[in-house]
Amino acid sequence: MERAERILNLSGQLSEYIIENYEEKILRKILAAEYGYFLPYECEEILDLARKNVPRCQKLIAEKMRDYLEYNNTLFLDGFVNFRLKEYKFILAEVIENSVREYLIKKEYDAFISFIKSFLALQPPVYGTVHLLYRDGEIELYSDENDYIIRTANFDAVLDSLLDTAPIKVVLHDYEKIKTIPIINTIANIFGDKIEICNGCGICGKIQ
Repeated sequence: MERAERILNLSGQLSEYIIENYEEKILRKILAAEYGYFLPYECEEILDLARKNVPRCQKLIAEKMRDYLEYNNTLFLDGFVNFRLKEYKFILAEVIENSVREYLIKKEYDAFISFIKSFLALQPPVYGTVHLLYRDGEIELYSDENDYIIRTANFDAVLDSLLDTAPIKVVLHDYEKIKTIPIINTIANIFGDKIEICNGCGICGKIQ
């Protein structure tokens, strides 16, 4: 086997080793250094996000390793990671930054949902059941008593109407088609077990 081929194979193997044995340590080190004010459980949640968001950098590391081995016969792996993989570490720092941002957004959202749930618990129900339909870019709400509540493209107004009427049950019609709409997810999170999913009924059949 020629030297160039041996270097190529070794570079691939060592790049995999670095990812498996150094990546987690680097992520934790960056998080501790730049965001030391987070509590331990918060750090773990951020790291969970980082692990999902980190790109596959094996090719980048292998190229750096190959360039190094072409001109060097000895390798101190810790030193190589610390001084030769600055681009890789920069990528991981960006991953941590983005994961912190994502975590804070989620934390703020969870606090908002918790506050709204507390508010809703104090509201007397105006309706037993409210039906939610989505068509032509608008959400329509009406009750089992056929009381028309609202039809609007203003999703904040939809949420306000649901909080004002505080129904015992909210039926989400044609759910498979609307489940990716952010306000639908928010409504489901707020009303929890008061939500009823409907994927097919007479009402769903009329939605175009």
